[in-house]
Amino acid sequence: MITFEEYKLKAAELYNTLDATASALRTVTEDNIEATVKPSMGLVSSEVRNSAAFKDTKAAYLKAFDALRAFNGSVPPEYKRLNRKYK
Repeated sequence: MITFEEYKLKAAELYNTLDATASALRTVTEDNIEATVKPSMGLVSSEVRNSAAFKDTKAAYLKAFDALRAFNGSVPPEYKRLNRKYK
């Protein structure tokens, strides 16, 4: 079983990876939206969603999200309770 200190390190690493990929996805989306007509309601247009850059970045984001989700499901609940930002 993983110790609480190991959990905190691994969780921080996974959250940082998720934040980095989310930021990259946001950047790709914003760059492409500025180059094309911005759709109503701020949604991502199908032109942007079909671009190779968006697909690659979205795949990296989903991989990071799935890794974090699998990790969170494998640790004891008391670790998550102890690591809460707001108690």
